[in-house]
Amino acid sequence: MRKKERTIAHLLIVMLAYKMERYLRSAWEDLDITVKEGISRLARITSNVIAVGEKKLVTVPRLDKACKELLKQVNVTLPEVLPYRETHVATRKKVMFGSYNQNGTSSYVEDSF
Repeated sequence: MRKKERTIAHLLIVMLAYKMERYLRSAWEDLDITVKEGISRLARITSNVIAVGEKKLVTVPRLDKACKELLKQVNVTLPEVLPYRETHVATRKKVMFGSYNQNGTSSYVEDSF
C-alpha cells in the first residue's frame, strides 16, 4: 500500500516535470528540436577540474552553437568558473528511468548505482 505522503510527492514531481516539458517545448519550438533531443544535446556539456597549487576550480568548456542557442531560448547562462566541491554519492536503491517509445507508451529501465 502506498503512503499518502509518497503519493502526493510523486504527483508533485510528475506535475513539475510536465510543466518543464511544456515550457521547453514552447521555448524550443522555433529551433525545430524535440525536448528529448534538446536535453540529450545539453547532457553533453562537461566540466573540467583545474588545479592551481592547492586550489581547485571547475570550468565549463566553450559550448557549441546548438547548446548556446538552446540555453539562450530559456534565458540560462552558465558560469565560467565554479568552486570545487569534493562529493561522493552512493546509494543502494534501484532507480527507475522512464522513457517514451515512438508510439507514445512509456517504458522503464531499472538501474542501480
